[in-house]
Amino acid sequence: MGTYSIVYYENGVEKAIDWNWMVKNQWARSEKEGLGGKWIVIPGLDDTSYKILLNHFGLDPWQKDFPLAKVLKKGPKELALERRKKEAKLLLPRKIIKSYTMGYHIEADNYL
Repeated sequence: MGTYSIVYYENGVEKAIDWNWMVKNQWARSEKEGLGGKWIVIPGLDDTSYKILLNHFGLDPWQKDFPLAKVLKKGPKELALERRKKEAKLLLPRKIIKSYTMGYHIEADNYL
C-alpha cells in the first residue's frame, strides 16, 4: 500500500493532501519548502484542504453529510465507495478518482 496524494497549489505554494504518508490511517497535509525543497508534514486538514479532498472524490455537493471529523479517517477506497453510492442512487456519471502520487496513479477504488 503506497501513499495516496492529492496535489494542489495555494498562493504559489505546492501542497498535498496525503493518506498514509507520514501520518498513518488518516489524511494529513504537506507543503513543499521552497523550490526543490523537502515536504513538511502538517497533521490533519484545514478548511481549504478539506474542501479539496471532498472535491477530489466528488463529494462536495454533500459536504453536510461528510463533515471533516467523518472523512479524516476514511481512506481513499472508502471515500470512493461513498461516491459510487451517490452515483448509483442519483444516476450520476462515474467519476475517475486517481492518486497524484508520482509513479503511483492508482484509482481510489483499487487502493489497498
